[in-house]
Amino acid sequence: MCSSDLISDLIDWIDKQINNDSTYDHVNRLVNVWIKDNFSILITNSEILNDIYFKIFKKYWKIKINEKQFKKETNTFIKDWIKEKDHEDFDFNLGNDLKNYLSKKYGFTK
Repeated sequence: MCSSDLISDLIDWIDKQINNDSTYDHVNRLVNVWIKDNFSILITNSEILNDIYFKIFKKYWKIKINEKQFKKETNTFIKDWIKEKDHEDFDFNLGNDLKNYLSKKYGFTK
């Protein structure tokens, strides 16, 4: 299966989970597994995760940041995170790392 099929399958799955009101923890856990399994693709193509995390942000995260700034921050954070991360690490949670970074920098909405 080519990487674009893998990405499309993940996006379709996320859309279905969001429409079914699945929990953030459920979605995040599976996205992290997908990231870990496709880490070699993401080393050179991390921007594919930007739209995925934007969907997650809109549904689950209540962070005070506008769409344009979110996309800019996310792109930079994900690239740096992947460069620094060993995909064999036990502590492997891009979603929570990104959420924590953005919430510390921008705060939460009420």
